[in-house]
Amino acid sequence: MRSGANKECGHFCPHRRWKAKQSLFRTPLSHLIGKWTKVSTLLIAILLAASHASASEEALQALGSDLARFEKLLPEITDESYRRLVTGVHGHLKGRAGELRSAFDQAKYDDVKLSILVETQRVLAWLNPPPVSSLSQAGPPKAPSPVTVPAVAKSSP
Repeated sequence: MRSGANKECGHFCPHRRWKAKQSLFRTPLSHLIGKWTKVSTLLIAILLAASHASASEEALQALGSDLARFEKLLPEITDESYRRLVTGVHGHLKGRAGELRSAFDQAKYDDVKLSILVETQRVLAWLNPPPVSSLSQAGPPKAPSPVTVPAVAKSSP
């Protein structure tokens, strides 16, 4: 057994020292530290909620500008049936964006934003078809030239 070990508890600290260590934890400051921790945790939670609210407002403003950009393309569509289709899609996306204003969810926001961007690109591709006229002026494509393989000299063994 080590010197200074208490025979009753079997640990390397005398029983009297253990009681002295316990009394250190009973100081009035320990209660204040617990209260300070609760207050600081509450302040951090309030600050995080405020930053989340401002971030969600910025995200919703960006979503609104994307919807406005998509809406500007509607009058440019000349085909009436396609315009009705795109107007229906626009109304659906506008409704989904409105649902986010009442209860913001980042995953739903990402989904709606992607849908708006995809539909905008789809309408832009319909409005600006690829230039085919330059291909028709060049004439038919030329046949590829035959591939020539150089002769390999055989070596004797």
